[in-house]
Amino acid sequence: MTSDSPVLLLTVDTLRADRFNQECFPETYATFTDDFAHFSSALSHGNATPLAFPSIITSHPVVGDGSFVAAAKTLAELFDDRECIGFSNNAHLRGERGYDRGFDQFHDLVPPDARSPIDRLKQNDLLRESDIVTKTYRVLKNVAGIANTRNTGSITDPFPNPKTTAETVTDFVQRQLSKHSNPFVWAHYMDPHKPFHPDQAVDGPEITRSREEIKHLNSYEHSDDPLPDEEMSLMRALYESNIRYLDRELSRLFTWLQTNDQYDDSLIIVLGDHGELFGEHQRMFHPWDVDPFDELIRTPLLVKYPSGDHGGLEFDHLVQHADIMPTVAEVSDLSTEFISELAHPLTDTIPRQVISKSNVSIRITEPNGVGIKRRDGSTEGLEDLSTTARGILREQQFPEVRTSGGVAKGVEDQERQKQLKALGYQ
Repeated sequence: MTSDSPVLLLTVDTLRADRFNQECFPETYATFTDDFAHFSSALSHGNATPLAFPSIITSHPVVGDGSFVAAAKTLAELFDDRECIGFSNNAHLRGERGYDRGFDQFHDLVPPDARSPIDRLKQNDLLRESDIVTKTYRVLKNVAGIANTRNTGSITDPFPNPKTTAETVTDFVQRQLSKHSNPFVWAHYMDPHKPFHPDQAVDGPEITRSREEIKHLNSYEHSDDPLPDEEMSLMRALYESNIRYLDRELSRLFTWLQTNDQYDDSLIIVLGDHGELFGEHQRMFHPWDVDPFDELIRTPLLVKYPSGDHGGLEFDHLVQHADIMPTVAEVSDLSTEFISELAHPLTDTIPRQVISKSNVSIRITEPNGVGIKRRDGSTEGLEDLSTTARGILREQQFPEVRTSGGVAKGVEDQERQKQLKALGYQ
């Protein structure tokens, strides 16, 4: 790998492993299968973004409220010879949790080089924390909406897409590659994440529901009360059509890289951070208070190595997202001093013990066994584990990741059940 070769980490929110197929990736599937190494038995380290991502960025599992293991280095901190730019596109992956460490430019909501004056004001910490400013902004926004309705005769959209879309993210990556000869760029695509939205539906389903109805179908109230079959089919179809929108933008990026002679020598890593439930286990979306089921932690993981190495190969040995950091270090000849001893370069076939966490459950997966320990004291499958895996699982701590509303989902319920069981009431 030459010194002027870019390193791209392209992460995708909520992308299930079984959606990596020709139907969901019609434009890039041939590129992935011809040029990339496909790691078909890859596991995420958590049910949801703040539970999964610490291992991607530091190689160590999540601790506390989405924090990093003490003294862990981030992927960007490994580099000392190139510009590092990151756009996480997810409020859980914010600087306060350490995701900006090592980056020369970073932001979690708007690309760092594409913010309007209003966007810049929104990101000012003093203004964001001011109740007066917040209330004033909301009043002015409502007034503007009313004025727009009166002037145009239209009604304000009841279901706007809250995500920064793949088109903007791809534009961001291209700008960085145009500005810098050898950057490390991390860009996070949100498009497969709920709400599954008709505005970014490529070859999507026929829509017979109002936007308000589709908004309701996307509500988290269905997380533990899955939709009936007809509505669930619509959600699956929208999810897949949103993936096709992502596919179109990845294709545009790959074509741009080829046109600008930056494709062949680049290291490009594409992966989903976690999966999604569509009624499996009687749940929807990606709950933080259930076991790390396969549907939640099996995701696509594809790597285009420089100079075509491993292109078109499928590796079926067990790997994990923590293996990304040692892979980048190996290819880029970087220090491995702070990398977890449980992580290895992806092509290394050494058996792994993979930790995956929710707020209430910790799962360890090895080639011949799966074991789980839960916050309420119950366990499952420990007899199938090696002595090494049982020891690793025993040492792992439960996280208490909180929502934007400050709730650590499942923690209080399971602690209460544990106490009742200890008192003999269960």
